Formats: sequence, structure tokens, C-alpha cells
Amino acid sequence: MMACALFSSKTFSLMIVVSLVAVIVVLMTLSQNKINQSTKNVQYFIPQVEADKRYGDKFSQESMTGQVQQHALNPKDGIDNSGALCYLIYYADSFDKTSEFSGVDPNERDTIDKWWKAAAMIDWYWNSPVEYKCTEIVAVGNYDICQDSRFIIKPSCLVYSFGIDFRYSFDDAMSNLGCEVHSFDPSMGVETHKRANNSTFHNIGISHSNNDSFAPRQDKFVKTPQVWKMRTLQTLMKELGHEEKVIDVLKLDIEGYEWTVIDNLIETNVIKNIRQFVMEIHLVHEWPAKADYVHLYQIHTKLREMGFQKFTVRPYSKVLVEGYYANQVEISFVNVLFQPR
Repeated sequence: MMACALFSSKTFSLMIVVSLVAVIVVLMTLSQNKINQSTKNVQYFIPQVEADKRYGDKFSQESMTGQVQQHALNPKDGIDNSGALCYLIYYADSFDKTSEFSGVDPNERDTIDKWWKAAAMIDWYWNSPVEYKCTEIVAVGNYDICQDSRFIIKPSCLVYSFGIDFRYSFDDAMSNLGCEVHSFDPSMGVETHKRANNSTFHNIGISHSNNDSFAPRQDKFVKTPQVWKMRTLQTLMKELGHEEKVIDVLKLDIEGYEWTVIDNLIETNVIKNIRQFVMEIHLVHEWPAKADYVHLYQIHTKLREMGFQKFTVRPYSKVLVEGYYANQVEISFVNVLFQPR
């Protein structure tokens, strides 16, 4: 049975006095989180009683369970999204109090038709249990790779790393594993050069299209007008002589531009030749635009359908208050559908 409630009957049976105090503390915390605009890593499941008050019996535990029985699993990726209903309820309460919340089924993507619904679904996925249980997780710089025999990274491996900002810990660690490493960042003002025998820096960025005069948005990372040389991954692999090779690890930390890049990787089918995919994913207040969120959710779903299963997730800042939304995680995937060439 699905439950949005924070507490179970077993918890209350332990010690009535302590439990009552705990309930009061948690409810006070929930109330504070809802109005605190600087809150990070918000706990956003709402008690069933609040859901009933907001929506009547439309989303009682029994009716929620019944609603998703017909489509218990997403037919393409086999993942049950029904747990996302709790997130959808909370997001509706935070961002769309006028919503009737009718006809929403987290296993029917056509019903995810507003930005906050898409954000709720993405957030639920980031916080749901990992799909691939890697038994040999290794921290490499700021990221995790999976060293299970099926996905092991070993000498002669190929790594593409996008977004450096003068921090090479991941790139150097992968180089020390015997990988050929290519590091890319057009924002540093550093020319293309060889860093070591098996490591090269490129003054180029990754994008969904090829562009020799790309003007990036100005933010805390780009404070003055700049012009960047950008290439798709497909073009870069061809230019570097890797067109017929497999990328063992692809790393993206490109401050919100990752969404259009992932879309291009899927569209060009280059993604099938990637074994592990590690990245930061950003949903900041004004970037990407809220009008794009439904499409971003569709991109996220396609990534799952292409066989990419998460094995670690590290949450960063998250703010969920009326009028402001931001969410960011670091996530690592393995490609369970990868077929060696």
C-alpha cells in the first residue's frame, strides 16, 4: 500500500510520550520548511491528514493505490512511478494551489503537463531507490564510478570530461587508472594543450549543435561577455578519431546546459556507446525556463529508457517555496543495455 504519511502505527507503539513529542517537532519542522526560502534538502512528504484536507478523499491511500493499479509500471522502462504521487501532491500545494489535481497519473507521462508536475517527477526519481546496486562504488575526484566486473574501468579506457573550472581531481584520477582522458572547458581562457601522456585539455565546450561563436549566458561562472567554440559529442569524437570507440565514462558539469546536450546524445544515438555517465544536473530558479520543464522530464525519461540506471545520487541545494524553485544533484549512471562492439 502506498503511503504519504510520515509515521506508521508501529512507531507510535514504541513509547507514547516520546512519539507525541516527536510528532510535534516534525510538524513544526514541516511548517518551518514550507516558509523558509533558504531551506536546503527540504523533507517534503506531507502527512496523509494534510493531503485529505487539501484534496478530500481523492488521494486517500486507498484511492491512490487504486488509481495506479491499471498502469502499475511504466511500459517502456519497467519502473513503477506511483510513489511520485506524494511529490506531486506536495508540489501542487507549494506551486499551484488552484489545481484540481484530477487525471494525474505518474505512470502516464501525457498527464505530466505543467512545469511543477515535471519538477515533482524529476525530484521523485532523484530521491527514489537506486536501480542498479553497484557492489564496487569508487570515489573518483568528486564523482563515483562503478567498478563491478560488468562495468569495470581499466587501462585503455576512454574518458571525456566536460566542465573543469581548473579542478582536475576527477580527470587526474581517471588518468591514474590508465584511461585516455580528454578534458573540455571553454570558460577558463586556456588554450588546448597536452597535460600528460594520456591527458589532454581542450578549449572547447559541448553543446547540442556546432558553433564557433557561441555567446554563453552571464552568471557567477561567466561574469563578462565571452565567445566559445562548441561541438556536439558526435562531432568531437569524429574530430579526435574516436568515432568507432566507446566512451567508458562521460562526465558533465556544465551548469544547466546538460539538458540540451543529453537531448542531443539521445537524438544522435551516441549515448548507446557510453558505459558510465556521471554528472551534475541543475534546475535553478530561472534556468532552464519553466516552459521547458515538461520537455526536460521527457528527456529524463528517455535516458532511463535507453538503459541508464542510477547507482549513486548526491543531493545538493534544494528550495521549494511559492515563487521560487531550485534543485540540483550529482548523479551516476551505468548503461545496463550497453553492447560491446
